[in-house]
Amino acid sequence: MALKQSDLTLTQKLREYAESDFYPCHMPGHKGSGNTGSVFDCLHGMDITEIDGFDNLHHADDILRKVQDDAATAFGADASFYLVGGSTTGILAAVSAALPAGGELLIARNCHKSVYHAAYLRSLKLHYILPGFDREGQIFEPVTACQVRDALKRHPDAGAVLITSPTYEGLTANVEEIAEVVHKQNIPLIVDEAHGAHFGFAECLPPNSNAWADLVVQSLHKTTKALTQTALLHVNGERVPAALVQRYLDIYMTSSPSYLLMASMEEAVVDLRDHGEKLYREFMERVSGFLRQTAELKQLFVYNGKRNKADPCKILICSRMTEFSGKDLYNVLLQRYHLQMELCENNHVLAIMMPYDRQEGFDRLAVALNEIDQSLLYGLPGKDCSRSVNADMLPVCLPRQAKILAESWGGGHFVPLSECDGKVSAEFIYQYPPGIPLIVPGEVWDEAAIHQVKERIARGYEILGINEKSGTIGAMVNDDG
Repeated sequence: MALKQSDLTLTQKLREYAESDFYPCHMPGHKGSGNTGSVFDCLHGMDITEIDGFDNLHHADDILRKVQDDAATAFGADASFYLVGGSTTGILAAVSAALPAGGELLIARNCHKSVYHAAYLRSLKLHYILPGFDREGQIFEPVTACQVRDALKRHPDAGAVLITSPTYEGLTANVEEIAEVVHKQNIPLIVDEAHGAHFGFAECLPPNSNAWADLVVQSLHKTTKALTQTALLHVNGERVPAALVQRYLDIYMTSSPSYLLMASMEEAVVDLRDHGEKLYREFMERVSGFLRQTAELKQLFVYNGKRNKADPCKILICSRMTEFSGKDLYNVLLQRYHLQMELCENNHVLAIMMPYDRQEGFDRLAVALNEIDQSLLYGLPGKDCSRSVNADMLPVCLPRQAKILAESWGGGHFVPLSECDGKVSAEFIYQYPPGIPLIVPGEVWDEAAIHQVKERIARGYEILGINEKSGTIGAMVNDDG
């Protein structure tokens, strides 16, 4: 018996349309053809625009309203919005809706660059919390409620607080306690939960932040089966009206959202809702096997500090040797073993492993780490061991702010890095990934910041925002600070 239209999933509805005799006298330009010889032929028939019967994401009142309501129910949110521009779109909309132009925003310094872009667009004044630093894993810790409370005392005019939880490496903040502190000031809490879209769907996972935060942004594509570029923005409570969030999404998000992306989001949410517990129970068995296989590592180790509230899908592999950095480990895993890590930094590499990973992936990584570990026991032939990793790569105090971001980004003039001390930065300087700024436009270069950048360049990390003229490495700056 044929399904009623109201019972069809978005994927089923798209497939039914692709197999019908309707002729597309409309965009997109491929016209649904399946005979072009393209690898995308199988998708063309379901790649549509806003046509009759398929609703409009910007004014959803039919099937797209239903799938977003279903997502809100699954994630425990009051309202949920589909995003087809990644979490970046959600961050821009969330910050814009939470604060008036020219307002003040308190953020964790380890926020993604999209937070800074939102501050630029809205001419916001930024105040920072510098998170703690775990020296064993050489990673930022999540911010704490105590840090937020102290920062709000120093900056009582802050109109919203934005934190990152989980961190890139999977460490989670106590969002409940932080929300209590923030809401005592009657201001909204925004949580960049981009790496936690799977949270709350299995007992072994941390909860998501919807029970406490006003706005929560999640990247479905990072940790679920949804396609790249998909994300969700959840709204809770009345501090930030959902209608205002929708207004800014209308501004920042494309007016031609991909139905293929949205269909993949629907399937990902359903998979988590209906099968999450089973998926992650089986996944944890594979993780446990991997940890047993790597338990005897000597020169390397799998980071396990403060993991009780962490994401088990993030596997941080660290070097105990100051002369063998995360970049070195990354290169060996890539070039010798063809294992592509998510990132490398300081003394570690990060692997993201999910329920959709095959056992082969865990086994190959374990074998590679054991072989590398054994080789390190016998030294590093042909490698310069004269440089240290640890002391030079630790975070330092934040640079002094001379101007707000919106007044400083762009323009300026080139100055060699060694001569930047005392100059106001006109550009973001950051290592990517993860995209956390070392210096922000409007901040004053100092010797510590210069040293940080030089060390990372010397070790082969990709530092964006640095310029080169006539063989001289430098940066764009404005006047002295």
